[in-house]
Amino acid sequence: MFREILRKSATYSVAIVVSRIIGFAMLPIYTRYLSPADYGVMELLDVTVNVIGLLAGSRLGQALFYFYFAAEGEEARRTCISTTLLATVLVATGLALAALPAAGALSSLVFGSAQYAFFLRLTLVTFACSLVLESGFCWMRMMGRSGQYVRAALANLAISVCLGVVLLAGFGMGLKGLLLAGLVASAGVAAYVLWSALAANGVRLDRSLLLRIFLYSLPLGVSGLSVFVIHYGDRIFLRSQVPLSQIGIYSLAYKLGMAISFLHAPFSLHWMARVSAVVRSPDGHRIYVKALTYLTVVLTSAAVFLTMFARPVVFLLTTPAFHGAAALAPWIGLAYLFRSLGAHLQGAFTAEGKPNAELRANGLGGIVCLIAYATLIPLFKLWGAVAATLIGFLVILVYSYWEAQRLRYYRFEYRRLLQTAGIAVAFVSCFHLLRPSGVLAELATGVLAMVLYSCAIIFGVFEREERVAGVAAARSALKNFHAAVPVGEVAA
Repeated sequence: MFREILRKSATYSVAIVVSRIIGFAMLPIYTRYLSPADYGVMELLDVTVNVIGLLAGSRLGQALFYFYFAAEGEEARRTCISTTLLATVLVATGLALAALPAAGALSSLVFGSAQYAFFLRLTLVTFACSLVLESGFCWMRMMGRSGQYVRAALANLAISVCLGVVLLAGFGMGLKGLLLAGLVASAGVAAYVLWSALAANGVRLDRSLLLRIFLYSLPLGVSGLSVFVIHYGDRIFLRSQVPLSQIGIYSLAYKLGMAISFLHAPFSLHWMARVSAVVRSPDGHRIYVKALTYLTVVLTSAAVFLTMFARPVVFLLTTPAFHGAAALAPWIGLAYLFRSLGAHLQGAFTAEGKPNAELRANGLGGIVCLIAYATLIPLFKLWGAVAATLIGFLVILVYSYWEAQRLRYYRFEYRRLLQTAGIAVAFVSCFHLLRPSGVLAELATGVLAMVLYSCAIIFGVFEREERVAGVAAARSALKNFHAAVPVGEVAA
């Protein structure tokens, strides 16, 4: 089972890894042609459209993970897929049509001026296309079509980046060029994914199922809005406290810190689509428990890596105007470590068909985080935003653990979890005490520290049988990663 999870995760990771590599590679270009203020505008655009999307039903596609497996018979399952996709098309169309007349008022509300109305129109229409694309991706994940998922994701990335560079650097269109490129990419790939899904399942619309899908996704949308408050709500509070250039620096630090979340994403893409089947299998308890242990080790190691290399990466890839992001990024990474572990525990809610439990956990974290934003940001500015994010995700993690244990009790490997945390804290503390001042010397120290840290984790946390099995599984996953896209697809 773990080898299958790792193999699928490796396939999904192709899109994630390529996206991150290109993102880092494009930093010198973007920071050359875009100012910190442009980054701040992009962040506020993201905040606006994501709030609208969550309220409009952007998590409709995730209803597939419950209703598809609850349906009886192949025809009923095909109807479930088609109905969910058509529901998303309806929502996306309504959102795109509403964007045209409402953009001016939204621009005045968000930016204090109507001059960004065109940017908002582009972003809202792009987001509408992405809703359809996301539902199609949910279908691919559920059916085990990891190769098709990767091809579609990479096509979206390639079109967006290539066209964006041409419009940004070649035609000097600035932020407008990047937004236009994103619209073209999302619309094109969404059309392909929708056609592929409907061609495989037919065009069927079950009105009673449509209503149940909307009702099921409603608490998921509100739950997502609560997490969104933690993700992006700080920008709203920061907007009145710091200039756009500071929001741009915070945005860059956030992108670096979210590397933890991106590392978790390939695993989550497969796990959350299949967690119901895993939990109900004869060996489900052991798999769920060990999955948390292994995930904690991997993500904690990534957080340690980010702490040791954030400053050299920022200093080497960006201009001095962005160097302040280096100090913030590791703490944001720690926050997303909490977020990823909490999301994994919430897999129990999906398995039990309890979307309201996710709403309670994320809602509580969102409320606590909002209070922290209002209290800490006026006092500590960017650092107050970081602290509030940490608090919000920690609350979600703790409450998700408690709620999940109430639904189904698991005997987690607490000793190994504490060992992992202790080793990480010890190495990070020593690194900060010994870190040299030069960038190259800091890189060398970080490499040595990571080698020693890896040895401490491998021989201090894992048993011999796990090390042997891990090497075999890693070789298999590496072969799958090198192939990029497998020729055959594993049935769901």
